[in-house]
Amino acid sequence: MKCPLCHHAVSRRLFRTASFDTGRGPEPQKYTLRRCGRCGLIFISPQPSDSSYPDDYRPHQKPKEKISRRKIKRLTDEIAGSPGRSNYLLDIGCGAGSDLRAFRQMGWTVKGIEVNESACDHARQAGLEVFCGTLTQARFPDNTFDIVRLRHVLEHLADPDRTLAEIKRILKPGGRVVIITPNIRSFNFSFFRQYWYHLDIPRHLCLFNEASLKQSAFRLGFKIHRIKYDSGTKGLRESIQRWATNHQDPLSLLLQSLNFPRISIFKHLFAPLTLCLDTLRWGDTIRIVFKK
Repeated sequence: MKCPLCHHAVSRRLFRTASFDTGRGPEPQKYTLRRCGRCGLIFISPQPSDSSYPDDYRPHQKPKEKISRRKIKRLTDEIAGSPGRSNYLLDIGCGAGSDLRAFRQMGWTVKGIEVNESACDHARQAGLEVFCGTLTQARFPDNTFDIVRLRHVLEHLADPDRTLAEIKRILKPGGRVVIITPNIRSFNFSFFRQYWYHLDIPRHLCLFNEASLKQSAFRLGFKIHRIKYDSGTKGLRESIQRWATNHQDPLSLLLQSLNFPRISIFKHLFAPLTLCLDTLRWGDTIRIVFKK
């Protein structure tokens, strides 16, 4: 299988793994991960026909009514600024519209793209304009949007290069695409491997690092506007728990009992470590902004 990002034909096998949430049955389905020999992208080969989104997948659920100040602050930082007059923002993979509602409250003219019909219904009930389908099916006019946002979406796409090319077409001159995605150059991926929280097989079809994202940007004619690593501690806490759950030695049993994802004190204890990893560009999550 060719690389889904740069279409290079040469790749090497990394390992086979089962999905963490389906891998405990008697005969769990396993998936092969390969790394592209040119851009470094990691991808499932062959790509699964069913990406197995559970019914309770959180982004598809009806969001809370209240929009917190913390969310507004996070979203303002993500897009690096406030809207001008009648500025247009497209949120691809908007789910049930939680962030889209906040952007609207901030003053943006907003539209969303979402493939899950139930999530689209929730978003429309909140008065949001959401197209149910893919970006190419939406057929937006050229030069429509000031910002296109993909928060933990690019890794779910079977053909990310095609999506980025379509985004460039619909961006206004000087417009920006904000991408937030797991970073395979992270310390946690190197250490935990198949137990890494952000691996999320088989929903994550492609996994990126800074180099592969930059190569894609340059190939499509984008400029790099901003890069930031801002991971938080959830990836580390969940990875520890997943590793421990799959082992039965005394240390693993102890770690299981500590329940890292659920006890809030670990969030604060691990914060200095994840901040250091982000500073070294080894954090779990990369935020990169392309400019047309």
